Order: sequence, then C-alpha cells, then structure tokens
Amino acid sequence: MITPFSLIPLHHGEYVAHTGTVLEITKDPALPASLRAARGLLQAYHQRILAAHAGGDESELSTERRIADGDRDRHYSSLAQLAALYTRHPEADKAAAGKKLDARFRDYGTITEITDQGIDDETFDIDGILRDLEAPEMAAAATLIGADPWIAALRSAEEAVIRLSLDRNTERSNRTQATPENIETLRKKANKEYHKLVGIINAFMITDEGAEPWPGLILKINTLIRDSRQVLAARQGRAAAAKQEAAEADGAAQKGDATH
Repeated sequence: MITPFSLIPLHHGEYVAHTGTVLEITKDPALPASLRAARGLLQAYHQRILAAHAGGDESELSTERRIADGDRDRHYSSLAQLAALYTRHPEADKAAAGKKLDARFRDYGTITEITDQGIDDETFDIDGILRDLEAPEMAAAATLIGADPWIAALRSAEEAVIRLSLDRNTERSNRTQATPENIETLRKKANKEYHKLVGIINAFMITDEGAEPWPGLILKINTLIRDSRQVLAARQGRAAAAKQEAAEADGAAQKGDATH
C-alpha cells in the first residue's frame, strides 16, 4: 500500500517535483478509467500551480533576488574553497585555521549541496554559517587565513537576498489579495486530488489481490515518498541544530554575564 504522506510541509519546488513524479509514474493510458480521471484532475492543478509559480517569478524583484542569490553562491563558494586550500598550508597554524573553518562548512554539506538548494533553504544555512563565524575562535581562524573580505561580501549578499525576499513576499501578498486563486489555494485543491489518486491505487491493489501493475506503481511512489521525507528530515535537522547552537550560545553568554 502507498505510505501515508502529507504534502503540506513541502516547499513549492519540492511540491511540484513530487506531484510531477507521481503524474509520470501513473501516465500509462492502459490504467483504469477511474484512475486516469483522478490523475487528470491532479495534472490540471499541477499545471496551474506551475503557471502560478512561474508568474510569481516574473517580477523585477524576483529577478533581482535571483541575481543576489547568484552573488551569494559565488561568495560562499570562494570562501569555502579558500578554507579548503588552507588545510594544506605549510604553516601549521594556518593549516589548523583552514581545517577548523573547512570542518564547520562541511557540517552544512558540500558547496553544491548548499548553493544548489532552494533560495530560502540556502538563506537558512548561510545565516547559520555567518553566525558560526562570529564565534571568537572561528573569527580568529578566518582572520588568520585572510578570509574576512570574503565573509563581509557573503554577509552583504545574504542581507540583500533577505531584503529582496521580504520585498517580494510583500509584493506577492498584495497580488494575492487582488487574485483570489493563488498557489496556496491551488495546492490545497491539488492535495485532495493527490490523496484521491492514492486511495484509488490502494483500492485496486486490494481488489486485484496484488496483481500488476499495482505493486510496481506502489513501490515507485513509496520510493518517492521516502526521498521526499529525507528532504524534510534534513531540513528539520538543520533547524534543530541551529536552535540548539543558539540556545547553547545564549546559555554561555548568560553564564559569562553572571561571572562579571
């Protein structure tokens, strides 16, 4: 049977990727008419969500945001590569500084894992990295290898992305008030059709007593669900780690204040 799975936590890009893959898995014209009809309704909403998402990205603010994100990618890539280069420095103290920074960056993933994710997820990670770099030992390591200009450039790009994201969200909110049917509304409707489609497949699995094509379809969809859950778990893990680090830093600061 298809594993129960809520689409609500998925970001828009993840959402259209998930539902698009389900549509691809169930596109066989030989499947029963009831399933094809349910798939057709899901596909209609999927296409409208894609169109609404594309329309939301046509604004000048969205274009500026993507440019700022590209700048941020380049600055972070340069910073991470600089740290990696210094791990092999002939001077022991500089090599140690490079290793300290490189290890911290790798806690967040590879360069491409950070820069190739969605803009909002990347903002979350870069914010965490910049916060980590403010710690005295990390700041000292960065200064020792001459990374301060790259950190300043990365911080500036991060601030630009955040500012443009807020401006774009305000723009979209204003547009939503003028246009009743928006992506969130479409997603709610698409969610119902997705779960109807899942219910139909599960029902055929029972009535046909596990005959093909149902086991194959279910295996593919469950594999997709597992992958989507891993994406969500990774994001939740990063959020939990950042929250824990913030709590520890706050605790250390309070302890320091108490000693003065």
